[in-house]
Amino acid sequence: QEFILKLARAMMMFGGPTHRLQAQLQSTARVLEISLSCMYLPDTMLVSFDDEITSTSSVKLIKQGSVLDLTKLQEAYKLYWKVIHDDISVADASAALDDLMRSRPTYSAAQLVFFGGMASASICSVSFKGSFIDCLAAFPLGALLVTVQLLSVRNELYSNVFE
Repeated sequence: QEFILKLARAMMMFGGPTHRLQAQLQSTARVLEISLSCMYLPDTMLVSFDDEITSTSSVKLIKQGSVLDLTKLQEAYKLYWKVIHDDISVADASAALDDLMRSRPTYSAAQLVFFGGMASASICSVSFKGSFIDCLAAFPLGALLVTVQLLSVRNELYSNVFE
């Protein structure tokens, strides 16, 4: 159960696809022979571990903001894949997930803001046939969007507004 909760938190933390999160947790639970049901809401996952013997369940709530980090997401997915194919023990995978979640982000906040501005400017010119002046206006707006996204993770009020 602890590994499944860590896996859910890691996938949410690194920006995993929300449409696949429930299926990944269900398949992990099937392999580990744990009965569970889960529900995903934006930045929130409800996981219910069912006990058929006592007809009770234990409900866990995971609140986790997300920032897209494809490198860490790929590493977390590799750990998930190894666990469901019995290539690695759950204890080793759990320790590896702990290390992965504690490690420093791949890119700094300033780099992410710059990349957001560049992406906005390039999308403006390529997708919308914007002129160079349009791209110059789109750059700070894209950078502002990424800045607000990074700040919304730290404050619950802003994260609800941002979503």
